[in-house]
Amino acid sequence: MVYAGRDRRGNCLGLLWCVKYLNRIKYNIMSSLQIEDNYSYEGMFQKEDIEFCSSLPNQNSKATAIANAPRRSRSTSDLLQAQQESQSDSQDTEVNPTISLLAQLRRIVSIKRGTKSYLTIPLLNEANEIMDLIESDINVLISQSSLKPNGVTEAQASATFLTKAISPEQADATIQTTPSISRSGPKTTKKSFADALKSNPPKQRPTAILLYPKEKDSLEGSMRDFLSDEVPSNHSIFKNVRKIKNIKNNGLAVIVNNKSQQQEFLEEIQNFPLIKTKISPSLPSIKHPSAILYGVPNYIIEEEIQRELKAATSQDSNLRVRFKFKGKEEDTTNWVFETPGEILKILKRKSKIHVKWHTVDIREFYHIKKCNFCQAYGHVTKTCPNTKPTCGNCTGPHATFKCRRNVFICINCSTYNKVHQTNYSTFHRAHSSACFCHSTEVAAYKRTRDYE
Repeated sequence: MVYAGRDRRGNCLGLLWCVKYLNRIKYNIMSSLQIEDNYSYEGMFQKEDIEFCSSLPNQNSKATAIANAPRRSRSTSDLLQAQQESQSDSQDTEVNPTISLLAQLRRIVSIKRGTKSYLTIPLLNEANEIMDLIESDINVLISQSSLKPNGVTEAQASATFLTKAISPEQADATIQTTPSISRSGPKTTKKSFADALKSNPPKQRPTAILLYPKEKDSLEGSMRDFLSDEVPSNHSIFKNVRKIKNIKNNGLAVIVNNKSQQQEFLEEIQNFPLIKTKISPSLPSIKHPSAILYGVPNYIIEEEIQRELKAATSQDSNLRVRFKFKGKEEDTTNWVFETPGEILKILKRKSKIHVKWHTVDIREFYHIKKCNFCQAYGHVTKTCPNTKPTCGNCTGPHATFKCRRNVFICINCSTYNKVHQTNYSTFHRAHSSACFCHSTEVAAYKRTRDYE
């Protein structure tokens, strides 16, 4: 078969081959029913089609007989003679030629170039539906035949039935009453996105219970030693505990799977009288994400910004200001606000607000420590332990603002690939949003914030 690559001719050639196979299937069915249609098949088999017919599987001399048959004198006796000759040549493998053609047509329609089909999805589905109808019609005709005695196989019965003569009226009535059979099975209604969310609710994030001594010196030893003496390790209070870790001020953080398990743990720990008198359980404070307003002019005061934020989010309360720092442009300031998850979603959709005829861009702010001297994460420039700078553009031993090179190489991704034997892309700046190390830090930060 010849295909035309990725241009439109590929689909056209594929359709032409499908039409040829469908015409031969129709011809075989009509010949088996002894229906003459000289007008429809006049000139269908041209000289260039003789080789094509000879190449079909399980055709042998039948293909040559049909291709060389007279165009206007195709009588019933000629057709039966061609079929009888074909059956005599293939006595060992008595297979229905129509079913064979249909199977080969399915393979041609479903053929792919790499991972993509030559036919478009709508055309492929339509072709499969047509072939399903043809196959169902053939199966019904075979099942209604009375030529299947005891001991005869299905293939022999189908080959014998196709040689039986029935009237065109009976054939039309049979085809019209044939139920359609779909290869894809019963059709199911697609769920909407809202229904999918209801059936698969999002997983709840793990939460913690903080245990502190009520008084500074109320415990003689550590918190772990005190709780080990009071609560045995096989107690049911530990059934939902995922992890226990130390925190400052001689405290412990008990991590559970969800908020319901958090309440169960608090109720069970109150059943121990000594723990109730010496230990103060509490819940961790909710950490909301942050939003940053870029380039706010210095003469605009906080009250004006808060008024525009409340108007944009339809909220009555003010947002807490975390901090502010100098903007890129002269006489401008960047403001960072603490924003609950719902308010942050609204601000990110709007992406800007207007304050006293100034357009102010809004983005989510990530509290990530990154050194601008060595480009590493986890500390800032003031506490950097390195004595030589590292360029954030080319990894050279100079400050980033002094770089004059046009090639970008990320020092963080290069180091990560060398240590972990990975192959992440390094052709970007160290502060690029496409950086793998930056994306990892952002994902770790988001796990510490409540976006609900």
